[in-house]
Amino acid sequence: MNATSGTPRPRVLLTDPILPEALRILEEFVDTEFLPTGLTGTASDNALRERIAQYDGLIVRRQLPEDIFERETKLRAVVRHGVGVDFIPVERATAQGIPVANTPDTNSNAVAEYVFSAMLAMTRRLSEFDTAVRSGKWDHRTTASRNSRELFGATLGVIGYGAIGRRTGQIAREGFGMKVLANTLTPSSLEIKSNLVYEG
Repeated sequence: MNATSGTPRPRVLLTDPILPEALRILEEFVDTEFLPTGLTGTASDNALRERIAQYDGLIVRRQLPEDIFERETKLRAVVRHGVGVDFIPVERATAQGIPVANTPDTNSNAVAEYVFSAMLAMTRRLSEFDTAVRSGKWDHRTTASRNSRELFGATLGVIGYGAIGRRTGQIAREGFGMKVLANTLTPSSLEIKSNLVYEG
């Protein structure tokens, strides 16, 4: 209940936990509830179907069933906690007059950093060398230089140049001295840099 107006506070269902700081901010404005923990697949879909009619908003961090909006609800919004709306059957939500939104740019740096942790693990063959040394094969380190490579001077291809692609390209250029090739349907998203090449 809203203390100032006497009207009920909106109720929001979250499919999965979010950062405690974000939850505290959200709870200043709405009452929140979560799906039971540990549910996946059919159990998750059934729990959503059973509960969806009770809520004014839905915050999504997992795939929704395609028929989730085919029964009557009072939903006023569905929000993807993250980028993209691939978890949400957008056309069916739109047909029911339910707005769909996401949170662009929120995890672009985190994903870009993961990209480079994966690239370094592959180019430096970290798992292989770690396993060898832990098993006592110390001479394995003598092959490290010829069996690995530096990122400096390499060419990185980025397909799609949205927030994640741009941040990845920036780290590649400025952090590792790489050449970046970007393939995008929106050339206007490209920065003008001497070592960034657009390929349509």
